[in-house]
Amino acid sequence: MTEHISATTRYREDENAWLITLPKQQDGACYPRPLTLVAIRIISDEYLPAGIENRGPRHLKSRVCELKLFWHGGTLSFPASFNVSPYTNTAELDLTNGYVILEDELQGRGLGSWCMQQLVSWAKTLPPDTPVKTIRTNPGDEVDAVNHARRDRFWHGMGFRFPPGSRMSLPLTVNELKLPAGSRAKPDVVLLHRGVLSLVEDNDRYRLDMEAKSRTLKGKDDEIARLTRWQPHKLIIRAIRAPFTLLSLLVHQVKRHYAPRNAQQKNTHTDDHEG
Repeated sequence: MTEHISATTRYREDENAWLITLPKQQDGACYPRPLTLVAIRIISDEYLPAGIENRGPRHLKSRVCELKLFWHGGTLSFPASFNVSPYTNTAELDLTNGYVILEDELQGRGLGSWCMQQLVSWAKTLPPDTPVKTIRTNPGDEVDAVNHARRDRFWHGMGFRFPPGSRMSLPLTVNELKLPAGSRAKPDVVLLHRGVLSLVEDNDRYRLDMEAKSRTLKGKDDEIARLTRWQPHKLIIRAIRAPFTLLSLLVHQVKRHYAPRNAQQKNTHTDDHEG
């Protein structure tokens, strides 16, 4: 069971954990290996003064939405924070914490766009006139034309704009943020509990299939052994051996029958000689 997250993504408070699969081949491109990741979204608030709970008035200092990724190759964290100045009581949204960097094996597979979709969908729950902190792009991305185009498409897809020749974004508000549609390559995403259930069902199905194949293989081995025992050349050999086996058995029986008599005669002859 998979669901492709698109630009219709909406923030749902009760959905905060996903199982993400990045196939080895996506949209005609081939990657080193398929990847399975777990994504966890954590929402936390901080108030001033801290620690007094309901014993007095408190004011919101910050609200953080952190998206954590876990996979075999490591972990990544993308925190977005809504900060309120205690002096001016003005708010600002820091959507990227200054940067968005993916490991090489994660790039170009639609994962970065999906992560930003989750953060932007959460940001849309904040006051619409909240200013978004400006971002500065990395000049290293401009060395390679493909990375440069990918970077511009990524930020422009969320509503960020840059003056000509500048790496610093223009002012932006929460209301102007957009859900990035992402590239044509999209990860397969399911809620974590559904993904785990699907994996368990797949494992049970594979186990039953292997047990059935094992029983079939044993049946074939038994049949081969049975047919081997009745192969013609072996029957001929047994037929040839049978008379000799029977003769050997008769000789053995005769020897056993006359053995006591021979022993008695031998003893008798010995006594006569001594007398």
